[in-house]
Amino acid sequence: MGERVRRFASRRTLTGSLIAFALIFANPFSALGYLDTASEDLVYKLVAGWLPSNSTKLVVVIADDTYLRDAEAHGQPAGWPLSYGVYSETLARVARANPRALFLDVAFIEPSADPAAESLAESLAFYSKRFPILVAAGSAETGAPRPFMNQIKRVIADGPQTPGARRAPLAVSVLDPTSDGLIHPYSLSPDSDGRPNAAVALLQVTGQTETARVAARLGRIDLVWGLPAAAACSLYGEEFAERVAAGCALSPRDLILRFGQLLWSGLAAGPCGDDRRGTPNKVCALIPPLILAGDPYPVVPLQELLSGNELQMNSLLADSIVVFGQDFAFARDEAYSPIYGMRPASLRIATAYANLTHFGSRALRPLPGVWKLVNQFLTCLVGLALVLRLERRIGSETPLAEVLTAATLLCLALVTAVLQTWMWRIGPENWLGITAVAKLAQDGSALLSQLVRPTRPHAAV
Repeated sequence: MGERVRRFASRRTLTGSLIAFALIFANPFSALGYLDTASEDLVYKLVAGWLPSNSTKLVVVIADDTYLRDAEAHGQPAGWPLSYGVYSETLARVARANPRALFLDVAFIEPSADPAAESLAESLAFYSKRFPILVAAGSAETGAPRPFMNQIKRVIADGPQTPGARRAPLAVSVLDPTSDGLIHPYSLSPDSDGRPNAAVALLQVTGQTETARVAARLGRIDLVWGLPAAAACSLYGEEFAERVAAGCALSPRDLILRFGQLLWSGLAAGPCGDDRRGTPNKVCALIPPLILAGDPYPVVPLQELLSGNELQMNSLLADSIVVFGQDFAFARDEAYSPIYGMRPASLRIATAYANLTHFGSRALRPLPGVWKLVNQFLTCLVGLALVLRLERRIGSETPLAEVLTAATLLCLALVTAVLQTWMWRIGPENWLGITAVAKLAQDGSALLSQLVRPTRPHAAV
């Protein structure tokens, strides 16, 4: 009897393994892709607190539709493209606050008859002697015909600079060739012309050379988006917000509330909305973003920088990494965050810099595609073996068996996610997909066993 059970279990395991292999590698209806995005989304919501909101002093300045609408009212030139005089004025305004470094997430590549272009080049050369200035460069991968227009090109340093050296504005890459979904690894590699990634270059020019070397070896990282304290506190209503003045300290009850609300926001499926517009593959993921009113770093509208309270702006920008970017309705430059939805892509570059500064060599790294599939398949086999063993002990025809099977698979997936994310520093895996495939493999192997089981001949009467 024991030998027969072992043969049956072995046959079920083999059949289930083949079903799991077929489902993972065939990926019917792209279901695993949706579940992969959903798995990552939920995990990144729950680990948002890993990146303290005050770990790095970053400020993002954004020129958007509001600036175009209000520019004339503030005595500034309106229209698109922005006048080069606007960039010169922005440089001068930021310089008065004595920032630590400035990154212009703008590609000055198109030839222009604007007479202010020469003035912008002079401003770049002048202010780069006071603090490091980085400028986004076009490259062959982006399809840009040239890295810079002639006026800007003559003042740009096309190579790394050591802190303290005589500076010139540094050309950097903002190319991210791995954009293949809503959440995807951030590339730290130089572009084809050898220009460093913007986040790595910011480390170099601010004296964090060892971290920059580590980042260059990492190649790609998964981004953890921080959860600002003020925004986090507002999740729990007025009762929780009363404790903001005390540093928003979390009690055990508050931690349970946080987990429950984040989990609910993650599991509540909903239709695609504006917060997922413009995503690379038009993927409508199963999990909506946890939209917060705030941002991981102060976001200053350009019109506020140029015409706002000068003392307040100086206090905000002083000794900060300042990232200047653009995001217009007719020229979207956005990135997806599981915490904030679609936000200006400059926030993504700032988040990459903050991840490298805070985590260093322990930044989350994605598994290569092949190893990702192998990892999912092996995890699925472990789950299948566990549920088949459980099935032999308690049977498979009772509601209790179904509940225990699902709980076993979920526990395995969560334990795997903890080991990978907290200990091995691997980006979150498709634990929802692994759970689903293991359950389908169990049910499929049971069905096939019933179909191929030989029937006993009836005894003669």
